[in-house]
Amino acid sequence: MALLLRRKIIANNFPPVNAALYVYQNTEVLVRKKFAFNIKGHNVTITNSWFSGAKLYVDGKLRDTDKTMVAKGNKSLLSANLGDAGFLQIKPLSKLLSVEMDAYLVNGNNSQHIYSSHKQLSN
Repeated sequence: MALLLRRKIIANNFPPVNAALYVYQNTEVLVRKKFAFNIKGHNVTITNSWFSGAKLYVDGKLRDTDKTMVAKGNKSLLSANLGDAGFLQIKPLSKLLSVEMDAYLVNGNNSQHIYSSHKQLSN
C-alpha cells in the first residue's frame, strides 16, 4: 500500500508536506470502522480509528470519546445516559488488527446486552 501511495504522490508531484497529509488522510479512512444501531428510539453510532480513537454518538451528538489503543478486559470505555431508557455502556474487544464493539443497556441492577458487532444476540 505504501508503494502505491508513493507512486500516486510522485505522479501528482506533491510536495513532501502535502504528501504526508495525503497519506494521513487516506490511511485514516482505511482504518476507520463504524457501528450503528437503534435502541429505545435513539440512533447510536460508534466510530473507531487508529488516529482518532473511539467516539460515541447518540442521535447525531458526540457523547463520549476514548483514545485507548488496546481494549483490555471487560471494561466499558464509552458510555452515555439515555434518560429513562437507562445508561448505555460500550465495551470494545480488541482483536489482532481490528476492534469489535458490544453495547449494554444498564437500568438499575439490570444489564442487557443489546448490540454486538461480532456475534449474533438472541432476543
